[in-house]
Amino acid sequence: ISFCQCPINFYGHSCELLVVNTRTNQPTVDRCLINNCSSKRNNNRCDPECNHVQCQFDNYECTLKRDPWDLCPINDCSRLFRNGHCDEKCNTKECLFDGFDCDRQFVTCNKSYCESKVLNGICDPECNKIDCNYDRDDCLPTQNDALLGTIILQLETTKETFEKRKQLFLQRFSTKE
Repeated sequence: ISFCQCPINFYGHSCELLVVNTRTNQPTVDRCLINNCSSKRNNNRCDPECNHVQCQFDNYECTLKRDPWDLCPINDCSRLFRNGHCDEKCNTKECLFDGFDCDRQFVTCNKSYCESKVLNGICDPECNKIDCNYDRDDCLPTQNDALLGTIILQLETTKETFEKRKQLFLQRFSTKE
């Protein structure tokens, strides 16, 4: 079984349902109530249907007991996350890049110019855009470049199973293939 992680105000197996308050004509939905999340809290597993900010990410069981917006100084960003609109104030690493809503707004590149620059071993920032295939790997980090930051993984397993296989997971996850 798979579940969609629905945008705010949508719910359902495929995020196809929108609840609208008929008095205010504003979307309202209590996802946590609909999915009975209060009974699923602290069951030592991530319940995807409760993995939303409104449900505290299944009481933080889906985020390794940490609020992913802890480092974000702007309170609205968790609510504005992945809402289909670029919120520049939330487009930072600490605010999880606004759910990549701002990526869709990149200006297209000059394809004829960038075609002459691909695979020349030089990262051309003006070509390092989705429309120009990110300068065809010229902008990838070299072997000596270290990636800094935080990575959050959502694993489809129980805490007990993960604890038993943690060493193998870390070994395979850190091995370059």
